[in-house]
Amino acid sequence: MVKSATPPTTATRKPSKVEGLKEQSNFLREPVATELLQDTTHFTEDAVQILKFHGSYQQDNRDNRAKGQEKDYQMMLRTRSPGGLIPSQLYLTLDKLADEYGNHTLRATTRQGFQLHGILKKNLKSTIAAIVENMGSTLGACGDLNRNVMAPPAPFVNKPEYQYAWEYANNIADLLTPQAGAYYEIWLDGEKAISAEESPEVKAARQKTVMGLLLQIPQNRFMEPTTCRANLKLA
Repeated sequence: MVKSATPPTTATRKPSKVEGLKEQSNFLREPVATELLQDTTHFTEDAVQILKFHGSYQQDNRDNRAKGQEKDYQMMLRTRSPGGLIPSQLYLTLDKLADEYGNHTLRATTRQGFQLHGILKKNLKSTIAAIVENMGSTLGACGDLNRNVMAPPAPFVNKPEYQYAWEYANNIADLLTPQAGAYYEIWLDGEKAISAEESPEVKAARQKTVMGLLLQIPQNRFMEPTTCRANLKLA
C-alpha cells in the first residue's frame, strides 16, 4: 500500500508588534482615547504607534533638552490632502494654528500635504478639531498605510483630464483611509460616524504598506515617481 506524502504546511506569519497593537486598539481608539484625557506631557510608546494613524508623530525638541529633565515632547501633525487640494479656508486655519499652537512654522511636504510642528499634547485635540471643522483632515496621514494620493495641482478648467485626476485621487484616498469611526469620536467628541467597523478582510488589506500614490497625466510630469511608492498614469 502506497501512502501519499503529507502536503507541506505553510507556517503562519507572526504579526509584527504594530499589527498586534492595531488588533488590540478597538479600531484605532486605544490607548490614544484614554491617554488623551490624562494630564501628561506625552503619550506612551503604544499610543504613539496608534496616534500615527490619526496623522500625528510624537517628537522631542532636542534644542530644549536639559540633562536630568524630562524631554520636551511636541507633536507633528500632517494633513491628508488628495490631489494637493487645500481650500483657502483650510490654509488660513493652518496658518493661524501654526502661531496659536505650533512653533510658528507651516511646512509643505513633497506629497502635497502640510505639516504643523511644536504642538503640545494638551493642544492636540483642539488643533485637529479646527482642521476638520475647516475642510481638512489628518486621518491616515502617517503610519504604515497610504498617506496621500497625489495628482497634478494645475487648476485648468478646460482640460477634463485634470479634473478626472483629482476626482480619482480623492476617491482612491477615501478607499484607502481607515474606515473606523474612532477619528471623529476622539477629536470631535462625535458619536460613531460608521455603524459597522472594518471587516477582518478589509483590515488585513489595509495593513499592506503603501506610503503614497501618484496619478500622472502624460503631458504633465509634475512630480517624479520616486517621490512615492506607486505611480498610476492616466491616458
